[in-house]
Amino acid sequence: MNLLHRFRDLKRITNFLGRFTDSQLRMIIIMDFDIVSTESGGYASVRKELDSGIIPVPGMYVEDTAWKEPRKPTMITCSFENEYYHLRFQSDELKNDGDCKRACEMYKLHGWQVLG
Repeated sequence: MNLLHRFRDLKRITNFLGRFTDSQLRMIIIMDFDIVSTESGGYASVRKELDSGIIPVPGMYVEDTAWKEPRKPTMITCSFENEYYHLRFQSDELKNDGDCKRACEMYKLHGWQVLG
């Protein structure tokens, strides 16, 4: 690794550490998953973004008002450069497109975006 790359990495880390406020790190949390029709094979992706001081870790469960039970992310990715954590959850598999459409409408009521 040359000096320029080390400087860029140091700059990224310094920018990241500059996000500490009141001794707490604030980052964007992006949560998403797919809603899938077992009948037709596809439907939509849904996403929710929020600002949080909680750092997601493997094995943790996440609660949301749209869910009856907390869910565990299947993947957690961190982007220090873009200042976010991405949490990917297991797909919701529903019987048909009508059920998927109703689920998408319900998720919208709970602050999720339907991406298509």
